[in-house]
Amino acid sequence: MNFLQYVFSFLLLSIITVVLYKRFQPVNPWLFWSSWLMRFVCAIALGLVYKNYYAVGDTWNFFSDAVQLSQLAKTDFVSYIRFLWSEDLHPEIFNQLISSDRSVLLVKFASVFALLSNDNYWIACLYFSMISFASAWFLFFTIRQLFPALSSAAAGAILFFPSVVFWSSGLIKETIALAALYLITATLVRYLVSQNLNFWETLFSLIAFYFLWQLKYYWAALYAAVVITTIATFFIKNKSAMKPISLHGIWLLIFVFILALVTLTHPNFYIHRLLEVVFENNQQFVNLSKHGNCIEYIGLNETWWSFCLNTPIALFSGLFRPFVWEAHGLMGWFAAMENLFLLILFVWWIMTRRKLPGEVLLPIFTYSILLTVFLALSSPNFGTLSRYRIGFLPFFVFALSAYHPAINHLFRSGPDLPK
Repeated sequence: MNFLQYVFSFLLLSIITVVLYKRFQPVNPWLFWSSWLMRFVCAIALGLVYKNYYAVGDTWNFFSDAVQLSQLAKTDFVSYIRFLWSEDLHPEIFNQLISSDRSVLLVKFASVFALLSNDNYWIACLYFSMISFASAWFLFFTIRQLFPALSSAAAGAILFFPSVVFWSSGLIKETIALAALYLITATLVRYLVSQNLNFWETLFSLIAFYFLWQLKYYWAALYAAVVITTIATFFIKNKSAMKPISLHGIWLLIFVFILALVTLTHPNFYIHRLLEVVFENNQQFVNLSKHGNCIEYIGLNETWWSFCLNTPIALFSGLFRPFVWEAHGLMGWFAAMENLFLLILFVWWIMTRRKLPGEVLLPIFTYSILLTVFLALSSPNFGTLSRYRIGFLPFFVFALSAYHPAINHLFRSGPDLPK
């Protein structure tokens, strides 16, 4: 039985890969197969890193709980299905799990792949990796199809940026959350260009947003505010002949209004609670972090003045730290080298004249800046921040690397790119 299940998983993953290749035909097969392989390798590497490098392994805890549910499915399938589809935690089942209630959806989802893989962690990881790759390739394909000159920037940011691929390929929340972001973004871009909604893309995007909200509600809330604002401004632009600078002002006004509504969507966003929650999280990470392995703030406390004072530190550190001389261990060195590249890319972007239009940069930078500050203040540990920030990093890197000559040369995906 074990062998047959392994063969089944291999065939299923192979079929999905072939379907993706045929449906979203790559101009350059090298991009497809190298990014596909990179995600599968990173999925395995993530499991090994958590097993041998970190003291606490989220991915292994999640899978341990998924195995508990798969065992339940084998002995009492009706109870398993009832738990899978119910919002009720069913204490008699939930109390046997390690994960918190915020991770139950991921555990339920992973249990399906635990069943398919006969409780084999590595094969289950490959299923997660396939979801990651499929969503990333769909977004890349969308950009290449609609904006050929941006193909290389999309390839570098979405398919190959190291930390983004590494932290979104294994059996962890970020894999599904970022896949959801990619799917929603691709659907949004297609809608803004064609002004038509595909039924299946819309349905899958709504399902994706549900997963995103359950797994990373702070990504979802900020992203939703940006998307709603962008769509509203798009309609205003089509109905008027306003200058770009005026549209940018309207975008910001609408965004502030939507963001105010967003604060009502979750208890942790309530104005009277927000600073307290962020500060408490900050102190927990500081207490658990080794000296020099987290961002140090100037007298951070639960006041707006303190948060405003430390916002520049949070923004710069969240984007570009740790520096090379601040790195600790192999993972720290990788993060530091990537941050150095990001800083150089940012300096190039400031100096270059050819950039994405303001109507594209404004939502990307607004989302990236606000999420950076929020994450850097609430999760100041460099290692944790490297993982959490993939919620905005591919979009930020895409904005910076658009039209970069070296990136265009490196990731040339076909004759549709300018020479």
